[in-house]
Amino acid sequence: MYAALVTGTDGAAGGDGLTDLFGLLAYAELVAFFNLSGDAELASSLEDKAALGEMAVAEFGHFRALHGALAQMGAVPEQAMQPFVAPLNATPGRRPRTGSKAWSRRM
Repeated sequence: MYAALVTGTDGAAGGDGLTDLFGLLAYAELVAFFNLSGDAELASSLEDKAALGEMAVAEFGHFRALHGALAQMGAVPEQAMQPFVAPLNATPGRRPRTGSKAWSRRM
């Protein structure tokens, strides 16, 4: 059922379990990128900033690979990730994300 919503098909494009798994992993990698980027900004030494920045870049590479795999399977990557946004953002111990209104004011 979920795969049909994501892919616009009867689920044959990758199957809903694989689409869900890749959607979860893709969003988790994107969150890891955001977190490491923020940590890099706050790091006290240039060495730490560079190391955390490098790790953030690697996480974004993982995100891009999963995003591409979802698209190849016929899924819409953003739709596949959407069900996992709220649960991953609500994980205990995570820093609160800045809302889009605050972000647009900063820009």
